[in-house]
Amino acid sequence: MTDKKSNNYVEVVPNAAKLLAALRELGYHSVAAICDLIDNSISAGADKVVVTVSTVGNGHMVQVLDNGKGMSGERLIEAMRLGSDVKHKRDDLGKYGMGLKTAGLSVARRIYVLTREAGQQAWEATLDTDIVEREEKFLIEHKRAVKNVELLKGHGTLVRLTDCDRLEDTNVTRFNETMVRELGRVYRYYLGKGLRLTVGDVTVTSSDPLLRSHPGTVTTFEDVIDLGRGNKARLTVVELPDLGPVEDQALGIRPMLSGFYIVRNNREIAAAQTLGFHSHHHTGSHFRAELRFATDMDDAFHVDIRKSSITPNDRVLEKIKLATQTHRIASRKKGQERAIKKGRGQGVHKPPVLPIDFKDQDLGRADVLFSIGKVEGRPVVQYNTRHPIMLVMADLRDSKAHKVLDYLCGAIALSIAGNADLLSKYNSVLETLLAAGTDRDTWAEYDKTHLKEEEKG
Repeated sequence: MTDKKSNNYVEVVPNAAKLLAALRELGYHSVAAICDLIDNSISAGADKVVVTVSTVGNGHMVQVLDNGKGMSGERLIEAMRLGSDVKHKRDDLGKYGMGLKTAGLSVARRIYVLTREAGQQAWEATLDTDIVEREEKFLIEHKRAVKNVELLKGHGTLVRLTDCDRLEDTNVTRFNETMVRELGRVYRYYLGKGLRLTVGDVTVTSSDPLLRSHPGTVTTFEDVIDLGRGNKARLTVVELPDLGPVEDQALGIRPMLSGFYIVRNNREIAAAQTLGFHSHHHTGSHFRAELRFATDMDDAFHVDIRKSSITPNDRVLEKIKLATQTHRIASRKKGQERAIKKGRGQGVHKPPVLPIDFKDQDLGRADVLFSIGKVEGRPVVQYNTRHPIMLVMADLRDSKAHKVLDYLCGAIALSIAGNADLLSKYNSVLETLLAAGTDRDTWAEYDKTHLKEEEKG
């Protein structure tokens, strides 16, 4: 609390234009940004949400229309404020009062909101980054609505994003297909309870990554677990069926989709997480688990502002690790047995006998196959799980291929002995080899397309 009698305190007003520019760099994926807008609709009591992505002239428009309770003119102003002053309930999907602005700005330069409470005046507001940059103030246009009010059909809210300069996939048909697939998984519990969600003219249906309705799926654990200090979460662990390569692929039973699915207030916020102790190795491809918790666990899970990633504290991680340990071990053993049965060697990736260790790690970029580090003086090859080669290797049940890659990268690591420039040259050569003979103009385009295909899966 500040001393009101003191003259030593000065309000420091942020530069509006630079603040908006920074907020546009929060790292939202386009589908995740649209999910933030859908969250607001659900929190407003909507049971019908229509998402539309369309081409307008040379650009694109994203629109989210709901039949929620709508907002008053004053409430709309507050909703357009950065860090809006909203009292969130325990089961709300919101967190910081930032979603509408940060999500919208991550995709577009202009956010338009039209809203109406039942029987009340309709209001509209517009946040335009061009105006904010020109005036160097966080200004919105706010007025009584006259046009498009009929779209609300009595009450609800329409959010329209225009000048969409950061839509990840500008192929509208393909982007809509991606949304239908991902929204079905993210909102599976709400869809199961009656939420009507459509993308264009396609109805989104619930999609369970744990495949619990499949007769071959075995639930090995389902109960509330104590994470310490009064924190609890519902944990479900399943072993997916082995249906053969073709059907496994069709159902998305793949190494990169194994792991933990994190659900906050019945809305998925992170998928196929390793949490640092699961591996996207083919022997564990049939292991899946789901953690469900309420907003009062946000601090323990360190839910980020985008509500699309978590960083649980060490205490929580250890509790989850111990609760799933026997199930993960059993799943890996079954994976090894499957590999042996199918004549694919031992089914276990055993690094070659070299004075070097190997580990998988997300290096935060996709154009580097591996980096080299040291742990207790011993060289370590850190394979990049985002690299296209590793995405292919993760699905390849061939221990010989893994060993060949280990020998190659291990020999390179030992030969360059910490020469960063030489390591960069090796990675550049790999980029050239992978891009050669394809119809992609650049490595970046190849990389971007490949990653999107993996994320769609």
